[in-house]
Amino acid sequence: MAGGDYVGALAAFDRFPQALASREWRRRVAAERAATARQASKRFAAVLAPAAKAAADGRLDEALRLYQGVRGSLLPGWRDELAGRVAAVRRRQQERAEREKVEAEAAHLRLLARVARLYKERQYGAAAALLKAKLDATTAARRAERERELAEIAHLESFWRSVAKGAAAFIGKPYSIRGIPGTISSVKDGRIEISTRGRPFREELIKLGTADAAKFARAALRGTEGSLAVARFLIAEGAAAEARARLAELEAAGADVAGSRERLERLRRSEVLGEATAALEKARQATDRAAALRDFVARYKGEPAAAALCAEAARMLKESPGPGPAPAATGPLPARLRVACDGAYKLFLNGKQIAAGAGYREGQFDLGELEVKHGDVLACEAVSRSAHRAFYALLSVGGGRYAIATQGSWRTSRDAPDGWQTAAEPPGTWREATLAYSPHAKPGYGEIARELPGYWVWGEGERCLFHKVVRFGRTVAERAAAERERERRLTEEHGESADARLRLECGGSYRLYHNGALVGCAAAAVPGVSYALSVRQGDVVGVHAVGGEQEGWLETRVEVDGCPVSLRSDRSWVYASAPEAEGWHKRGAPGGVWRAARSAGGGGHRIWGRGRAVLFRKTIDLAKLRSRHPEVALRVHGRMEGRGERRATVVYDFAEPEQLADWHGQEPPTWSQGRMHVGRGAVFTSLLDTRELEVEAALEPIGDFLLGLWGDEPGARSGYTLSVVGDRRATVVLRRGSHALWMEKVAVGSTVPRRITLRRYNRLFIVQINGRKVFSVRDTHPLPDGDVRRVGFMTGSRSKVGVRSFRLEGRLASARPNDRSPPRERPRRGDWPPWRRRDRERD
Repeated sequence: MAGGDYVGALAAFDRFPQALASREWRRRVAAERAATARQASKRFAAVLAPAAKAAADGRLDEALRLYQGVRGSLLPGWRDELAGRVAAVRRRQQERAEREKVEAEAAHLRLLARVARLYKERQYGAAAALLKAKLDATTAARRAERERELAEIAHLESFWRSVAKGAAAFIGKPYSIRGIPGTISSVKDGRIEISTRGRPFREELIKLGTADAAKFARAALRGTEGSLAVARFLIAEGAAAEARARLAELEAAGADVAGSRERLERLRRSEVLGEATAALEKARQATDRAAALRDFVARYKGEPAAAALCAEAARMLKESPGPGPAPAATGPLPARLRVACDGAYKLFLNGKQIAAGAGYREGQFDLGELEVKHGDVLACEAVSRSAHRAFYALLSVGGGRYAIATQGSWRTSRDAPDGWQTAAEPPGTWREATLAYSPHAKPGYGEIARELPGYWVWGEGERCLFHKVVRFGRTVAERAAAERERERRLTEEHGESADARLRLECGGSYRLYHNGALVGCAAAAVPGVSYALSVRQGDVVGVHAVGGEQEGWLETRVEVDGCPVSLRSDRSWVYASAPEAEGWHKRGAPGGVWRAARSAGGGGHRIWGRGRAVLFRKTIDLAKLRSRHPEVALRVHGRMEGRGERRATVVYDFAEPEQLADWHGQEPPTWSQGRMHVGRGAVFTSLLDTRELEVEAALEPIGDFLLGLWGDEPGARSGYTLSVVGDRRATVVLRRGSHALWMEKVAVGSTVPRRITLRRYNRLFIVQINGRKVFSVRDTHPLPDGDVRRVGFMTGSRSKVGVRSFRLEGRLASARPNDRSPPRERPRRGDWPPWRRRDRERD
């Protein structure tokens, strides 16, 4: 036992001759054996602990290696437990591999769906850029498929050149475009001009209708080549029926169209799978997750292209909490109906009309009593010509045990096929209903609908059909318990939450997100609407705003309980132009290119972004809101690190785009992939004393760079500038205005990122590159303090320099001595900062 052979020790205890021992000896042997068994169990648990921790952290390969590395003799129970753990890890590895495969397939399908949308918008350059950006990070099969799509884009670009050539052949001939008759007079610079009786009509070739573009291309391309080019164009336009007819004609003529047929089917599958991927994501985030996943499987189980996603949904459904016994076994349940429509409607249950409304009554619901059971079909026919058209229904079943409200799981269509009011799977084309308004965001329904679940919904056009199968999933109480459990996990991961109220007003429609989850929406401009949130440190609020005829604008106010100040919309909000960047409304660094929002100024809190469709984003910093001086902390959007009462450090690591708020330039700075990109920018240093300051910039990629301590204007002649020009061997110059204080040529290498440091202590300047001192120089005629108010930089005209991080360290401006005497030229040794004392000792 001294060597840890517990198996042998326990076997020796078992061989003890019980018949030859007294009762006392048998009791002592049993006690010793129990103690040895406890020690053995502890030793066995200690041996398995590293592997168990690795498995809990998700490091499954390491956990499996550690489990398989357990050596020595084992008890039978230990062998069974070890085998069970190994089997569990292998099972998790298999599930992870399957999940990664499904996620990779979903990512590929999302990419193809985005490419298909760009095809329909005829943005071939954007589609090519998107495919090239994703070309390397994929498998060989996916790479070959994307290369074939790039070849098709080249064919489409050639097709439009043929359109221009064919349109030129129609010059002088009568033609009608968009219903405007006339004679084609010219085709040049990508535009076609028609002479009419009045003013000439001009249209861009790329905006021509599908039939016109095909006709012009056939005039330039003859025979099989022309027919195949038109077929490729029809496939890209999404005209599947016409493309199939054209391909059938080509195949009958003996042409090889297998590749085009395969591509047509691939694009069709990508659209179906893209739609299914979005539906699965919504089901994953739904409050009643189990019911939403069951609806997803029932909807897409007959679609072979979505088989992988159906398998993923089935796996998630297996892991979801069960809904309990199906209420269908107990028969019909009493229900209370609440319904409203911005127009006329007829509501049916299993084909029987149960409610109707002839007109819109603002702020009121139609109420009714009925009985429903699991599997019943709710159907509605609604007609509205209002600017705010929407439909809302809430079914409270079993005295409030279940709640079924209109949301994205309701399906909508414009056609009314036979049996649509009674069939669980109605014939025809049905899509998910579009979320129009949050219950209390609909004009006239503020406070009376604030606590209601679901959303106002609508489809396309003035007449819409809605369809919903009644399925009883989790009860209202079970959903509340699941929400409390989710809040508990979030608290463990991100800390305690605080109740907050967000008031939002937008110039058009919007969708409000909190950490990626949809919180509210409005399909048109409405007065300020308030939303209740539970926020934690680092939470992200995102708004997808779509303006009317103007650029998208936004005005918000976030009030957090226990915080003396509120967060208003200002430059600390950042924006990106739609289409949506990956993860733009979730915690962490988003994808895409971001800019600081444009503020109206003059004390207003309305912000703008470029374009009609704009994505706004804001990270909630509760630490600054709860600080002793929040109004001061909120002025600096970098990470502040205190160094006592007299010194501070401000670090801009650009981990998030909100740090752009402190930076200004001739052109707005941009953020992408953890870097700030700007040709000329500056940040104010009102919190730090510029007489004692350390500035460090990390550049990636590297290039010509100029670091400055400036006055009111960047690059002013009254400031200090440090220029670093060159790649491996650079020329480093420090200037006061136009006067050069020092110049040095030094080998700096090509280390990335390149860190340039400028330190100032009164009249002394020290320059470092990548931590190595380049030179130090003393300015005998220093500039007045008022001439140095901000720190900035400029990049070379031909270089694309990204700033990975920017650090400011110095004495707080409020810590200056309260006198008017000039600073001492040579302070006492004890007054030097630590970095200056090290330099003097080295010198």
